[in-house]
Amino acid sequence: MSKKNNEFSIEEYTSIRAELIERIKIMNSQEASALVAIITSWAAGFTFANEILTKKFIMLDSFGTVVFQCLQTFIFLIPIFYFVPLAIKSGENLTQMVSLSAYIRVFYDYPFQKNIKK
Repeated sequence: MSKKNNEFSIEEYTSIRAELIERIKIMNSQEASALVAIITSWAAGFTFANEILTKKFIMLDSFGTVVFQCLQTFIFLIPIFYFVPLAIKSGENLTQMVSLSAYIRVFYDYPFQKNIKK
């Protein structure tokens, strides 16, 4: 049985590195969009509360108070609903980044360093 020699392929190495860089960019853009979503929803919540309380937009009887509190709470909970899928996607990207990094390290960097030491 003959041994198959794993040869260095610059095309594969370049494409794997490009994929790794793309995943890092995705992680960075998700972070920025998450911060924007939080700030926007909190600003909407504070604006809504200010509008209701200063303009007496609705009568604040018992029903109006309950509706107001529910709407305000929902507006402040929007980031939580946004973060659940974002956290799952970030976890998947992180796992794939670690896998790609380990693949590059084991199959490209380590054999290259081993050949240099000889």
